[in-house]
Amino acid sequence: YSGNIWTGEIESKKKNNESYWQQTTIIPVTNQQGKIKYFMSINEEITQRKEMEEKLRTKENAILSSINAIVLTNLSGKITYVNPSFLKMWSFDSEKKILGRPVFSLWKKGGQYVRIMDTVLNDGGWLGEVTARSHNGRLFPVQMSASIVKDEDNKPLSIMASFVDITKQKRMEKNFKKFKKISDEADYGSVIYDLQGTIIYGNDSFAQMHGYETKDLIGKNISFLFDENTPEKVEELLSDLKRNGKIIGKEQWHVHKTGNRFPLLVTSTIIDDEQFHQPFVAGTMIDITKMKDAEKQIIQHAEEVKMINQELNVAREQLATLNQDLEQKVKERTTEINKLLKQKDGFINQLGHDLRTPLTPMFALLPLIEKRMTDEKGRNYVSMIKRNSRFMKDLVNKTIMYAKLNSDNIEFSFTEINIHSFINELQQDFNHFLNEKNGFLINNTEKDWLVKADPLQLKEVFQNLISNAVKYKKEEKPVHITIDSKRTDDGKIQFMIQDDGMGMTKDQISNVFDEFFKADDARSDLDSHGLGLNICKRIIEKHNGSIWAVSEGIGKGTTFFFTINIKEV
Repeated sequence: YSGNIWTGEIESKKKNNESYWQQTTIIPVTNQQGKIKYFMSINEEITQRKEMEEKLRTKENAILSSINAIVLTNLSGKITYVNPSFLKMWSFDSEKKILGRPVFSLWKKGGQYVRIMDTVLNDGGWLGEVTARSHNGRLFPVQMSASIVKDEDNKPLSIMASFVDITKQKRMEKNFKKFKKISDEADYGSVIYDLQGTIIYGNDSFAQMHGYETKDLIGKNISFLFDENTPEKVEELLSDLKRNGKIIGKEQWHVHKTGNRFPLLVTSTIIDDEQFHQPFVAGTMIDITKMKDAEKQIIQHAEEVKMINQELNVAREQLATLNQDLEQKVKERTTEINKLLKQKDGFINQLGHDLRTPLTPMFALLPLIEKRMTDEKGRNYVSMIKRNSRFMKDLVNKTIMYAKLNSDNIEFSFTEINIHSFINELQQDFNHFLNEKNGFLINNTEKDWLVKADPLQLKEVFQNLISNAVKYKKEEKPVHITIDSKRTDDGKIQFMIQDDGMGMTKDQISNVFDEFFKADDARSDLDSHGLGLNICKRIIEKHNGSIWAVSEGIGKGTTFFFTINIKEV
């Protein structure tokens, strides 16, 4: 032993085995020669102090490791201590940059500091939200809790404040308000509940589809809205959500307040709730009762359609057989008709020749007979015979032509024709006839246009149309006939033969190209045989053209149009 005084803390036990702490000082006592005679011990119990120190160490460790930002200030508001969480939250890299600064420099609104300090000093504490300003100028919301730290004599020593960054919470509150606003107005059900199934929020549509008011559902477990297998189905739903995080478009059956079951299409997702630090479920629900009813009807209709299709298939097979029979009969009948038509055309052709043969000598003898007639009555008879003979000859010629045009064997001799010159020649042939009938023909066709046509057949068309214009002129008035031409978009020439004669009704126009049709039944049978326009139609169609007539009514004249191919250059 060195003979020095020793001081230290010793943990001892009392008789009842209770531990206590004492501070001990051991002093050596020596004689005149400097030898230790004995030791003197001075003891002071410090159990209470040790407990206070332990509490202080615990508090200090808690402050150091706290996730909350903690700051200590003197009573004037100058910072004396900050923990690591505070440095991180306010973006400081060292406490030296913050110690000694006024605490109001940490806030956006300095004026708010005065009110808070007054409340803390007067009431002993303050709790609320403030907007903080970090070291780099970033503004962020914090939850602040401040209180006075007092000594053993209850005198104020300092102020301690704790801060929690509530940025995420504020963002969630903002998002939740948006969600709630949209959800409250939605026509589909929207609900939020925790992982135990307790309903936190439900919109009016969600409540109404179940027959309740919203207030009746908040705080209730969502399981009571499921059908009779509620517990198992809720557990299954929550299990799927925990495993996958979401459920999309799942069909669920819920129970209405009346007890009626109805189907819903449910989409649910787990959302992390920063405010309550636990996840919850957000779900949307659409009542698909009508859709399910429609599905049933579709299935029912599908069965009906299937049966109808089967019946249709049977009917189709029967129709196919019937069609085959009909096609065969039509084929046979068509063959018979074609045979009859050929026989008819042959008969008409032969008949025409047979009729034409006796007419030839008659036309040769009639002028001689007429010269020998000395009395007026006899000459009138001969004149009547000549007129009827001419009609008979014309009818025979038209009949023969009609028969030929009906035949597939007829051949046309196509050649290049200058339209203007062609009509001029035709006009010369008609001069005597036009002069007799008080008619005038005007040729307005283009002088250099060429068409490819059979000249004899084309002449027949113009002769028929001009003759008709003269025949059906107004009584005791001259008739003016204009022939014009123009090019069409489909590469043809369109002819227009216009007169100012009697005109026709709509009914007459629609039938004017029919066989043996006469526009004026009141006229003598010798004026028309009703084949001319039908022959014109057949000739134009053989030229790959078309023909039609237009009239504004009785007394307003008629215009005939027909098209024919332009000569290819």
